[in-house]
Order: sequence, then structure tokens, then C-alpha cells
Amino acid sequence: MPPPAATLKVTVAIPTFNRADFLRQTLAGIAAQQFPRDHFEVLVIDNNSSDHTRAVVAEFASARPAPRYIHEPLQGLDHARNRAIAEARGDIIVFADDDILLQPNSLAQLAAPLLADSGRRIGAVGGEVIPVFPDGLPPWVAEWHAPLAFRPDAGPPPSKHSPMGANLAFPKWVFEQLGPFHTALDRAAGNYFSGGDSEMIRRVRAAGLEVWFAPAAAVQHQM
Repeated sequence: MPPPAATLKVTVAIPTFNRADFLRQTLAGIAAQQFPRDHFEVLVIDNNSSDHTRAVVAEFASARPAPRYIHEPLQGLDHARNRAIAEARGDIIVFADDDILLQPNSLAQLAAPLLADSGRRIGAVGGEVIPVFPDGLPPWVAEWHAPLAFRPDAGPPPSKHSPMGANLAFPKWVFEQLGPFHTALDRAAGNYFSGGDSEMIRRVRAAGLEVWFAPAAAVQHQM
């Protein structure tokens, strides 16, 4: 039986679409996290996958916590993110891409600033994202895709820098205060990037809240 909502500190939400084999690696990394097992949950938001995504989630039924499978029929990354917000029982929502490789302390390092923020000053925390290329380095990203490296320690980066949605946490009250992700900014044919996370970061800053970068909360992002 899952723990009562009052004990849940973190919801890890993974929107996914037809990337079952990458998802398996991400779920394995989450299952190995050094974080209190009764204080987080895992949601997999399946955004109309036609592959074996559901079977991969079922492979982790004995994990603690076991991931909860949720089907979201409205197509688009931010539809899936908003479904995660509606389903989340944690005080903090961590959005993770379905192709990241986590270190055992990634979740604890990402959640730490928000868990310590009793004054509600921090509206978002982004972790380091290190690109890796399982199929080789494509020339169209060779010159610009690198680790974020906004600062060497946890804290607010310069306002010109925004964390990536691949490894990004918000306190749940931010969405109650500022609203959900804008679904009109979702990925479409010919555009591989969603602007929903960047727009949400702009909203957080416009509300006078801090956006932090946590370099120790590092993940590898498979490109």
C-alpha cells in the first residue's frame, strides 16, 4: 500500500512516448536512488505510446516504490506534464526525461534546496544535464550541446541561464499559484524542442521567485 500523501516529499514524473528501452534505463536509475523509499513516488505518463512502454513499467512492479502507469491521451509533452501535476501526491514534483541516466544521489541533490526552503523563496531547481550520444555525436549539435555548468555550487544562476526540462523540480505550490504548463508550446512536426519548461521558468522568475541550479544533481541525457 502506498504511503499517505502527507509523508510523500517528492513525485518523480516521467512523460514518455515510444521510448520503452530508454525508459527502462531511467526507471532502473530511479529504483537505485539513495532517497527514503517511503518519501517519494514515481509516475510514468504514457502519452499514447504504441511500443512496449506499459510492459517496461510492469517490469518494475517489485521496485520500491513501484512506478505508477498513467495513460494521457492528449498528445504533447506539456499535456503529459500537466497530467503529472494533477496526479502527483508529493510536495515536490521532479520532471525527468525518459532517456536520462541518473547517479544514485541525483534525486536527493535535486530535492535538497526545496526541502530546506521553508520560506517558499525557490520556485524551481534544475540539475546538471550532461549530453551523451549512444549512436555517435551528430554534427548539428557538436558545437553547442555541452553540460550546463551554470555555477559550481547550488544556488541561483544568472538570469540569462535557464535549467533544462530533462532534470527539473518544482514545489507543487508553484503550479497552484502560477498555473500549469502552456500546452500551445509543445513539440510539433519539425520542432524537436518544447518551450513549456522555459516559459514556466520565466513565469517563476516574473513572480519574484528564485530559480536554482544544482550541479551535484547530475544526469546523463541520451541524445
